[in-house]
Amino acid sequence: GSLFLALPFYIYHANHIFSLLFYVSLIILSWKRYKSISLLWVSVFIFFVLTIFIYSKTLLTADKTKISGLFAIGDESLVYEKVTVDRSQHENSPKLITNLLHNKFLFTTISIMQNYIRSFSPEFLFITDRGNEQHNIGDFGNLYLWEAPFLLLGFAYLLMLKGENKYLIISWVLISPIAASITKDAPHTARMAAIMPIFDIIIAFGFL
Repeated sequence: GSLFLALPFYIYHANHIFSLLFYVSLIILSWKRYKSISLLWVSVFIFFVLTIFIYSKTLLTADKTKISGLFAIGDESLVYEKVTVDRSQHENSPKLITNLLHNKFLFTTISIMQNYIRSFSPEFLFITDRGNEQHNIGDFGNLYLWEAPFLLLGFAYLLMLKGENKYLIISWVLISPIAASITKDAPHTARMAAIMPIFDIIIAFGFL
């Protein structure tokens, strides 16, 4: 299991975040099931050896330049618009207050939160591709519009379930948009592709 969960790291950068967090959630949610702690540590060792190897080939080499360019904080024109320009509009305010209200950290935090929320917006899920034409059909969402009521019913059914499987599905949904949310052009279908299989399962719950 650890071997197959580590393989997505070698496919796409977004999996560097999703797969790691999903693996940790699996360990936490199924902790009581393990009959052999030593076997668990062997599993964890296999997973982290494979992940550390790929991290060393991406985050610590030329790919780190490409990855850093995906972040909103790495876009100088965006930082200028959202930080420098906003500061200039408060010339009469104390400099300390202005700097506290308009800075890179706050800009990045708000940007990530907004991107995360947009990942669940009806517009992104059912209406438009937000310009990512290389990953989507033009002017078309990631799910069919007729699936919307079944998705809502599925979430309602999910909340009524008991056991760790319920929390595994919820953690899967909540973790999936994180990788896309930290980039400047979020929401992004390819970077949160891990959420699509779980949407199908929840929609199936809705049919049930």
